[in-house]
Amino acid sequence: MATRPSEFLAVQHYAARTHLGEPKRKCLPSYLIQVASAVERKRNEEALLRSEARYRSLIQSAVVGIFRPRSTPLPDVNPRSSPCWLSVG
Repeated sequence: MATRPSEFLAVQHYAARTHLGEPKRKCLPSYLIQVASAVERKRNEEALLRSEARYRSLIQSAVVGIFRPRSTPLPDVNPRSSPCWLSVG
């Protein structure tokens, strides 16, 4: 996924011993894209975790029973669900 960095801080140093040569300068855009992708992936992971926490909170605090079967071994069940739903398997 080639994206352009949206937020990035560039620091330039003019000392001769740390000067980037032409080959490294040509690779710099690729490095920046990789860093931007990693930052975007981390932000997406954090957003997913926040969303899952909000979902769990909503399910657990509902005043009515919620039973939502899923394809995973454990369904979504809140504390107000009938105990008979918990024995479904």
